[in-house]
This record gives sequence, C-alpha cells and structure tokens, in this order.
Amino acid sequence: MNLILYKEIPNYPELTINYLPDLDCGSYGECIADKGIINISLSRNTNQALLDKTLFHELLHYVLYKTGWSEMISNLGEKSEEGLVLMLENNLIQLVTFETEYEVEED
Repeated sequence: MNLILYKEIPNYPELTINYLPDLDCGSYGECIADKGIINISLSRNTNQALLDKTLFHELLHYVLYKTGWSEMISNLGEKSEEGLVLMLENNLIQLVTFETEYEVEED
C-alpha cells in the first residue's frame, strides 16, 4: 500500500516530520516539541487513516507547546496533556483534511 507522507505543515514551517521504521519508545509517534520534531513510526502506522491520526495527535502536542498551554496544564498532573490531546483528537479528527506538501512512499 502507498502511504502519503506529509513533509510540512503550513503555519509551522519550522517543524520537522520524520518517518522512521520504528521508534525506540515503541509508540505510534512522538513529539519533541522543544526541538520542533515529530517522529512517526511506519511499522505501527500501517494505513493512511492511522498515519493521519497519529500525525494529527502529535501535531496537537506541538500546538499546545507553541501556544504555552503545555506549561499551563503541566501542574494538573503527568497525564493531563495527553488526556487533553486525546479529547481534541477524537472530537476534531473528522473535521481535518490534510492539504499540504507530501510524498508517496512506494511499497
């Protein structure tokens, strides 16, 4: 199956998106917000819908960091940001259309 790999997000040109065979942390994706990096696991994101959802999820973490919300909610507990991101992801993903520069990874 061919996957569309998004290389840049409009509004966040400083953000680097890496597509890696797998992540050391064993998750679908990770956001290293202070370095402007999102890493996506290609072995775990096996179809376009899952890849898009993971990218959206990690992008929400980055947006919270860039807008200062990560720091503001950090005193609510270790899982507070993840809970907020999951709530936003699950309620907004159906409204999102990815329209940005991409390349297709061939099988």
